[in-house]
Amino acid sequence: MRKHTILMLAIALPLTLAGCGGTSSGYASVNINEVLERITKTLVNFDAYLRRYDYEKIASHQVV
Repeated sequence: MRKHTILMLAIALPLTLAGCGGTSSGYASVNINEVLERITKTLVNFDAYLRRYDYEKIASHQVV
C-alpha cells in the first residue's frame, strides 16, 4: 500500500504542476530542478515516516 501511495504522489504532483504552468505574463518562472528536488525530499521523508511508525495502511487524512 505504501508503494502505491508514493507512486501516486510521484505521478500526480508533477502532472498538477505541469497543468498549472504556462507562459502568461505576470507569473514568475519556475525552476523545475528545485521543484523536483523538493518533491523527492518530501517523498523520501514521508516514506521514512511510514517506515519509522510501521504503517501498513494510510488514512485518507494523511494523503492530500
